Parts: sequence; C-alpha cells; structure tokens
Amino acid sequence: MRSNLNYPDSPCVRVVETIHGKRIVDPYRWLEDINSKETKNWIEKQNTLTLDYLEKIKARPRIR
Repeated sequence: MRSNLNYPDSPCVRVVETIHGKRIVDPYRWLEDINSKETKNWIEKQNTLTLDYLEKIKARPRIR
C-alpha cells in the first residue's frame, strides 16, 4: 500500500557537546524530556499518524 504520509514536524534543537574528545550533535535532545508539552504533543501526532495508517491495512483484522 502506498500513501503519502504527512509526518509531524520535528523541531531540531542542535545540542552540541564534546564527549571523550569527540563532538556530538544531538538534534533530538528535546525528546528526552518525556513530560514536556512539546514531547507529548509530538508523540500524540506520531501515534495518530501510525494508527491512521494501520487502520487502512485490509489484512489487519485477519492478523489480529
């Protein structure tokens, strides 16, 4: 099944730190705060996208 999925925007806040002499860029550090409004909102949108997609799979009832 092909479809055009509209993924929710993922804000990329570029956190840069140096660990053991290596520069590490972590654009998704904001997701580590599971209790933040932004993270909860993003998870809700991702879940909606996923469940809407799964509901369209015709073989899903047989799989259950």
